[in-house]
Amino acid sequence: MPLLPLTFILATIAAQDLPDSFKPGDVLPEHGLIADMETSFTPPDGQAFRVVFDVARAGKEGEESPHIGKVARLLNMHGEGGLDPRPLDMVVVIHGSAVGDVTAEKRNGQRAMVEALLGKGVRFIVCGQSLAGLEVPPEALIPGVEIALSAMTAHASLMEDGYHSMPF
Repeated sequence: MPLLPLTFILATIAAQDLPDSFKPGDVLPEHGLIADMETSFTPPDGQAFRVVFDVARAGKEGEESPHIGKVARLLNMHGEGGLDPRPLDMVVVIHGSAVGDVTAEKRNGQRAMVEALLGKGVRFIVCGQSLAGLEVPPEALIPGVEIALSAMTAHASLMEDGYHSMPF
């Protein structure tokens, strides 16, 4: 299947309301709904996961960002699926319009989720070039959000450090 139609299908599914079978997880109960699932694949005990998420689009006003929400879902899925969420070493690289999702403004609908994820050890790295281009001063960021020279610099450095890009 060509990538564009598959991307459209996945985006359409992500935008739909989740079935009632989805529930809050134990790790971050207020974010990242998950479904119980019997599985036949289990990663080896103690396997570390070093994952980087790329977020370039802002969440819709008044809604939880599905892009940042994936990070909360992964934490919750591991916690509920009998996997220890502690070996999850996750970084979210923010650039483009998503910069607004990591500002400390009261009207930022993503702030509570970002702060909760920071509290669970998830790192957020924002692109300095996007900050400059959008004229967002560094002091406007949620405390704990790091600034890189660029998103490209952050991704290259994280890959050299053994992180794997989450493809969706």
